[in-house]
Amino acid sequence: LVNSSGLKHFAFNSTGFLDYWTLTVWDSLGDMKNFRSNGAHKEAMKLFESIADIKKSKIVTWDCDEIPQWEEAMQRNNLSNYAYKSYKNDG
Repeated sequence: LVNSSGLKHFAFNSTGFLDYWTLTVWDSLGDMKNFRSNGAHKEAMKLFESIADIKKSKIVTWDCDEIPQWEEAMQRNNLSNYAYKSYKNDG
């Protein structure tokens, strides 16, 4: 993750025993999608599905000029209806 092309910022947070969150900021949506869909992240997401509550999992994206704070990110997460995409059958 640290050496990923286009990555500007990343952070991890936990809001409970099994509630974990990541916040990443990228130069472009293309950089984020490239990271998301390849290499170690793609393989980790296949495992994620066996240990996470997929119904509660979301991906939230938006354009911004500054690195967002956790409060804003969680507010946007709570308002989002964008469901997690399965990676199990994705090569």
